[in-house]
Amino acid sequence: MPTLSLSEEYSHVVKDLSELETKLRIKYFPSLVERAPPLEADDIHIQNGATKTFTCCEEAKEKDITGSTTAAASATTSATTVTTTAPVSRESEMNKNVLAIVSKCEDGSFKASLRKRNLRTFRLTMIPSSLESFSNLISLDVSHNELMDIPGLSSMCNLQTLNLERGWFNTLPLEIGSCTNLITINASRNFLRPNNSSLLFDKLKSLKHLRNLDLTYNQKCGTITHCQHIQQHIPQLSNNVQVTLWENIGKNPGSYIGSSAAERDSTLLRSQLEPWSTVSLRKRLVQDFGQEPTDASLVDRAQVMSMLLHCYYKEGLMSFPETLPHSSSPPSAAALISPNNTNYDILNHGKDARPRIYVNGTSVDPTLIDKILIELRLWTKETMNNNKNKCYKNRERPSIDARNYMILRAPNNSEKKKDNSSSSRRAIRQAKKFQKYQKIWDLALQALKETDSEFATRCTEIAVTYGFQGSPHIDKQNCGPFYGFALGNFRNGTGGVCVECSTRVVAVVNTKNRIGRIDGRYPHWVDQYGNNERDPSSQHEHIDNTGNINDDAAEDTDDNTTTKASPERYSLIYYETGRNFVMPGPAIFSIPERKQML
Repeated sequence: MPTLSLSEEYSHVVKDLSELETKLRIKYFPSLVERAPPLEADDIHIQNGATKTFTCCEEAKEKDITGSTTAAASATTSATTVTTTAPVSRESEMNKNVLAIVSKCEDGSFKASLRKRNLRTFRLTMIPSSLESFSNLISLDVSHNELMDIPGLSSMCNLQTLNLERGWFNTLPLEIGSCTNLITINASRNFLRPNNSSLLFDKLKSLKHLRNLDLTYNQKCGTITHCQHIQQHIPQLSNNVQVTLWENIGKNPGSYIGSSAAERDSTLLRSQLEPWSTVSLRKRLVQDFGQEPTDASLVDRAQVMSMLLHCYYKEGLMSFPETLPHSSSPPSAAALISPNNTNYDILNHGKDARPRIYVNGTSVDPTLIDKILIELRLWTKETMNNNKNKCYKNRERPSIDARNYMILRAPNNSEKKKDNSSSSRRAIRQAKKFQKYQKIWDLALQALKETDSEFATRCTEIAVTYGFQGSPHIDKQNCGPFYGFALGNFRNGTGGVCVECSTRVVAVVNTKNRIGRIDGRYPHWVDQYGNNERDPSSQHEHIDNTGNINDDAAEDTDDNTTTKASPERYSLIYYETGRNFVMPGPAIFSIPERKQML
C-alpha cells in the first residue's frame, strides 16, 4: 500500500484550514470561493500570442546573475505540433492518461513538454507513443511541476535540452549521466546545492557536450565561490554556469529588511512575509487577492511587497501604531491606501493583525522535564563561564536571534575518516561535541519517543537553544516537518511557535512543556514572551552547580505574576535532513482548539 502524503494523511486538518482561509477571503472577494489560478506574466503573454516570455529571466531586474547567457544549442529548426494534450486537472499527477505536448522537428526528432501539469511523479507513459522511440527525443520540458526525479530518463539518450525549472529537485535526476548528448540543463528555482550529492558532479563531468547549466534562484547556490566550485568540477562548462548572487539583492531599496531573520521584528507583517520568495509573493497577489500578474522586468520585489501589504491593510489584516519611529504623527491615509506608494519605511512598520488559531502540543512527563532543565542550565552556565564577557553568546546559527544556539547531530559512523580533510576534522569536532552533551541528546530523544517513536529513529539533528526570540524564517534544509519542545519559567501562554498556515491565518503552537509538530518549510517564528531586553546573567545568578534554580527564582506561582528573574526559555528542535524528502502538507497537524476570528 503506497505511503500517504502529508496532505492526504492530515486531510481533515487541510480541510479545516482551507475552510477558514476561504471564509476570510470571500469577505472581501466574494468571487474567489476558490483561489484564482496561479497565472504569471508569461502565461498572459502566451495567451495573447505575444513573443516575449519571462520563463528563464524572471526577477532579472531585482537579482544579479553571474554566468554566461549563451543560448542553448539546437540541431533543429521549425517545428509542427503533432500531438495535443488532454485537459489538465488539479490532480493530474493521479491521471494516468496525461500526455505531453509533442512537437516534431524538420529533421525527424521530437520535443516533449509537460510544463505546468501539477505533476508529482513522472512516468514514461506520459510521452505519447507517436515518438516510436524515446531516443528520438531531443528536448524535455518538465518545468513548473513538483517533481523530484525523472525515472526512465536514461532511455532518452539523445536528449539535448532538459528543463527542470521550478521543481522540487534537491538533487539532479539520478539517470542524467545516461543523457550523453545533453547540451543545456535549466535547473533554475529548485533546492539544489553546490556539492556532489546534489549536482552529481561525476555524472555531469562525463557529459562531454554539456555547455550550459542554469542554477539561478537556487537558494544555496548563490555566490561567485559556488559558481567557481561548480566550474572546477565540470570543466567543460567553462563560464557557462549561471547562479543568482543573493548578496546583491539587498542593494535594491526596499527589497529586504534586515540582513537575516535575527534582525527582523517578528510582530511586523513585512517581517513575517520576508522569508517567502518573490515568486511566491507574486502568486499570492494573484491567487489570494485577485490582482493581475506582475511583470518581473517592470515590477521588482520591493514593489510586489508594497502591493501585497496594501492588500492586507485594506482587509484590516495590518495595523499601524499611532506614531511611527522618527515621526511625531501617524501615517497619512493616502500613504497607506495608495497602490503606488514607494515609501517603504511606512509599510515596513505595519503590525500583523491576521487571525490566530491555537494548538497544544503533547504534554511531556514533568519528571523528565526537570532532568532536561538541569542539563540545559548547566550548558548555559558553562557557556557564560567560558565567555570573556560573562554573557551568553554561543550561536552556531547566527541568523537566528538567540542567546545560545547549538546543533547536535546524530552519530554517523560513515562520516568518520582517517584522512586530514576539512570534512573529517568537522566530523571529529561534531563527535566531541556530541560526546560532551550526549546526556542532553539522550534525554531529549527520550521525550520525543513518548510523542513520536518512529520520528525519534529518523531524527538527524537537535537544535538546542536558549533565549530564542522572534526570527521569522523558513527551514530550507529540512526534508519534512519538525518537532519543537520549550522549557523554562517563561509565562504560560507566551513563547509559542507561530507558523503561517495560509495567506490570512497564523497558528500558534503551545510548546511549553509540550512537544508540538510544525512544518518549518512555511514561515515560522517564536511568539513574544517576557521582556525582550533581558539581562543575560540575571537568571543564572540563581543557578547552583547542579543546574537547579534556588527558591527565590522559582517558576511563576501565579500565571498573572512575573518571575523575579528574567524569563527563561529553552527549546529543543528536532528535525531531519538528507534525502528522505517529504512533500509539504499542512503547516500544523491537528485541528485548532481555539480560533481568534476578526
